[in-house]
Amino acid sequence: MLTPLKLLSYLFCLIIFHTTHTYAQEHGYLDKKFTTQQLLEDFTIFRQSLEESHPGLYWFNTKAEMDRCFDQHLTAINHPMTEREFFPILSELTAQVGCLHTTIAPSELTGEVYFTDSLRYFPLDLKILDGKGYVYRNVSEVESIPPGAEIVSINETPMDSIITHLLTHTSSDGHQKGWAAYFLQSVFHVRYKYLIDDSDQFRLVVKEPNGSLADYQMVGLSYPQRDSIRDERYGATANEEPWIQLRIDKAVSTATLRIPRFANWEIDGKKYKFKQVLARSMSEILEAEVDNLILDVGDRGGGNEDYGLSLLSYFLSEPFAGYKGIEFKNKKLDSRKYSEVGWLRYKLFRTMTKFEETDSTYLLKRAAGYKRVLSTIRPAPEQFTGKVFLLVGRSTASATSDFAAWMRSLDLATIIGEETGGNYYGNTSNWEFNITLPNTKIRLLLPLARYLTNVKPDIPLGRGVIPDHLISPTIEDFLQDRDPQHDYAMRLIEQEAQ
Repeated sequence: MLTPLKLLSYLFCLIIFHTTHTYAQEHGYLDKKFTTQQLLEDFTIFRQSLEESHPGLYWFNTKAEMDRCFDQHLTAINHPMTEREFFPILSELTAQVGCLHTTIAPSELTGEVYFTDSLRYFPLDLKILDGKGYVYRNVSEVESIPPGAEIVSINETPMDSIITHLLTHTSSDGHQKGWAAYFLQSVFHVRYKYLIDDSDQFRLVVKEPNGSLADYQMVGLSYPQRDSIRDERYGATANEEPWIQLRIDKAVSTATLRIPRFANWEIDGKKYKFKQVLARSMSEILEAEVDNLILDVGDRGGGNEDYGLSLLSYFLSEPFAGYKGIEFKNKKLDSRKYSEVGWLRYKLFRTMTKFEETDSTYLLKRAAGYKRVLSTIRPAPEQFTGKVFLLVGRSTASATSDFAAWMRSLDLATIIGEETGGNYYGNTSNWEFNITLPNTKIRLLLPLARYLTNVKPDIPLGRGVIPDHLISPTIEDFLQDRDPQHDYAMRLIEQEAQ
């Protein structure tokens, strides 16, 4: 499902090109105007690709609502535009679908020009919380801006308006924007430059931690400059960490199992397999005979749904089917001709998968590597029978959100944290087409399979997993490296023990 950095790569083309004198620059590509006819052709292919291939297109909006949305955006294409002028029309429509795996990226030529070491970007790392932007890391040359300050405006535009605008162009599941806000934090400097203001100069009004307002002037910085200041002030951040981390505290009879992603990983050239490490970790927990397990999942998105089922098996008392079904919109997809999927690869896909046709869709019945996902899983040989406290947040998405949905629906855990970024009833992901529009070369990442989680229908459609105890971290929690969700779980455990 949600692979590491996939959204960073496809949603906004964060592949940085280090050549400043490219073909595109030399030929003034950013100023190139596409004819109205060319734009209409690209828009038609964009729309037809979604309508033909996306099985969740009408999941959170009716067909009439999506048709109306397409038609409204179509009226804006009535004159020649550059790619940058045309892009927001498609990005807003893409976000309207309500699928965090369905993303849009500028053309590679725009990437060659726009995302280079020579360009200057907004020089603050942010946390976006409750619609507000806070300084998390000051990587600017103005050292006096304090971490924790709230940004009130940038270049005379209110910060809440900037965030609201950018969120309407950022994909997220269903009707909530938790994942979009989480994702926007990491790409704010790029999206601000491309979608809001191309300026290299920034005038900020900030509310400092003591409540006073202050004005700051600063210049944008290149990627190397930002990275250099960040490393000097805050230390270099390790790029690798284990996806499974276990801590046992016998004094309070509690184990904490942190799983940021459901994925294999590699550190210093050594490869680790998720299922093997999970089995060892669960054995340690069972041997310790603790009464409580704090399970922290999804700090880095999703991963492999089969690994989520493996984790779930340690809490099941009877066999369980994780998914009601996996749906495809069509078996024959004409939009493939605009993608990177060659004829032979597409032929192999159709040969190696088996579908059951229904009145409106095609249910996946067989696919290589999907036997467990498509069938009923059995409880693990040894079960954890103590109390489980599941920690979730807006970065819990895709496969990790599906896991949280199962745990909630089966009443297997007390859930603490924020509403998950993933949809409670499943997601659309996998078997993606990377569609390149023929004229502008804008790219649409289009998943083909809709996963329907086997859960009780007791949460409104379009919402994530809603915790039993809503606990959201503040900017102070992030700055002081506090974990309020874990702390809250520990308080519940201590109260129960009294």
